[in-house]
Amino acid sequence: MDVAFHQGAAKVVAVDLGKSKGKRKVESIIDVLMASVDIMGTEINYCVRKEYPALYLYPEVQGIGYDDFYMIPELIKFGEEFAKRSLKEVIEYLQA
Repeated sequence: MDVAFHQGAAKVVAVDLGKSKGKRKVESIIDVLMASVDIMGTEINYCVRKEYPALYLYPEVQGIGYDDFYMIPELIKFGEEFAKRSLKEVIEYLQA
């Protein structure tokens, strides 16, 4: 997000796939550590959103975990489709 602003963007539209509904089962110490990293990431994102206001879109993503790298292409497509469904909101934001 901040990179776009530092490159001169006046307005930014972001699709945040980091908010996953549903809890993954904790089965190991790695799961506990990754949950801690997720919490830290949420706090960092909060600070970035305060510093760099933008239009943030939050599609409901369920059951995605830190080790689901194989799903990246599917998630990108999901985010793009969600952004298209949110096009009216995006246009209003960009025209304001």
